[in-house]
Amino acid sequence: MKKTRGFSIVELLVVVAIIFLLISISLPALEQSRESARMAHCISNLHQLEIAYRHWHVSGKSTQRLRPDRWTAELRPMLANVDVAFICPSSGEQLEHGLLADTSSPPGGGTDGAGGGTDGGPDDTGDYYDPDDKKPYIQLGLFNRPLVEISIEPGPLARLKPGHTYPSNRYHLLFEFGSNVQDYNDSELIIEHHADGTTSVEVYSVGKGPGKSGNHPLKVYAPDGTLLGDYPRGSLPGDVLSFKTEDPNDNGGNNGGNGDGTDGEVDDDLIHVYGSHYGMNGMAHRMEDRDPEKILFLDYAKPVADVVGPDHLDVWSSEMRLRHHGKINVLFRDSSVETMGASHIDPTNQQIHDELWLPAQDLPKN
Repeated sequence: MKKTRGFSIVELLVVVAIIFLLISISLPALEQSRESARMAHCISNLHQLEIAYRHWHVSGKSTQRLRPDRWTAELRPMLANVDVAFICPSSGEQLEHGLLADTSSPPGGGTDGAGGGTDGGPDDTGDYYDPDDKKPYIQLGLFNRPLVEISIEPGPLARLKPGHTYPSNRYHLLFEFGSNVQDYNDSELIIEHHADGTTSVEVYSVGKGPGKSGNHPLKVYAPDGTLLGDYPRGSLPGDVLSFKTEDPNDNGGNNGGNGDGTDGEVDDDLIHVYGSHYGMNGMAHRMEDRDPEKILFLDYAKPVADVVGPDHLDVWSSEMRLRHHGKINVLFRDSSVETMGASHIDPTNQQIHDELWLPAQDLPKN
């Protein structure tokens, strides 16, 4: 009887080694192929956002341009596949949502954008603090202009920082003096309601971003008009102020809710602001037809890329996202999309800032 010869251990090991070698060669190529597909999906999302952006401007919803701080809410109804349009498939980050004052245009109609007159002063539309409200408020100014009184709650001149809700036991507000540039970086406060009936107000920034002094004098008042803090122009933030609320169970309208606002009533003039893996240029509302080469949307950590101008809040190196082979997908206002290295669109470079980010009407005059 003829004996059948089997595989030796060496031969089996060689076969296994060859299989592992082939797998190791094919896996990077497969992953690269998958990443290319994700990048193409991301580019498709940016094109969808651009189409919705243009549709919004021709739909007659407003005579003004879309404000960057509310684009996710405004464009959402115009997107065919809203569940994925805000999501970059190469990002594993969770989206954050919040609330924003529902105003169809920046406050006021004056030349300075703060009021109904040509001097930009406060008007009687209810955009500003009403002494009858018995709520905490601030006075905010700019250089030598009169101080504007603003309630410490979401409204036309105060918006919630993305990820925060109102009413709740703790929320972060960004304030706007009311200039024609609606960047909401004139001051920041963190408000927290405590179980003992006190409310604390942390002065997070005064005019120039977290931890910086700025050009906006700030005064913080308790509901009864008591001055809690006075910060002249150039003051450094960091103080935590406090006052006693009239009703310990009334945490800023939350009525003892669970801190996410679900048990309290949300004002009718607040709209949802949805999270997004794409950021709109924070000065997009200033762009015109002569700005085709300017950046409109890009891969970013949050919905607004606030990196333009001397008073910007964002730190570019922290907020930009290298999601595609170490690069960023960028949608320009002429509808073109390019995958670019961070250094090629870095707004901290003054030349790039002016060429790709800053609207033409805001460029320095020669």
